[in-house]
Amino acid sequence: MEIMEFQWDDNNIAHIARHSISPDEVEDVAFDDDPWIRKGKSGTRYMLGYTIGGRYLFVVYALKGKGTVRVITAMDMDDKIKRLYKKRSK
Repeated sequence: MEIMEFQWDDNNIAHIARHSISPDEVEDVAFDDDPWIRKGKSGTRYMLGYTIGGRYLFVVYALKGKGTVRVITAMDMDDKIKRLYKKRSK
């Protein structure tokens, strides 16, 4: 599914800000040429990718309609996940 729009509000913006991540960085990952998207638990999905600034992010989101997603959380990838992501990208 192609992500076309994000549902942002004060709550999810504040939540990702606790991890020092901005909505723009999450959107960088989503609109990158090839984000790695997988199904998560309880109907969520997760996305791995990197920002224009070079940060590697792990983003959890829920589908809210055709092309619309709501970010639940986002954080920097730990070393293990970053290695898996880079290996997959080769």
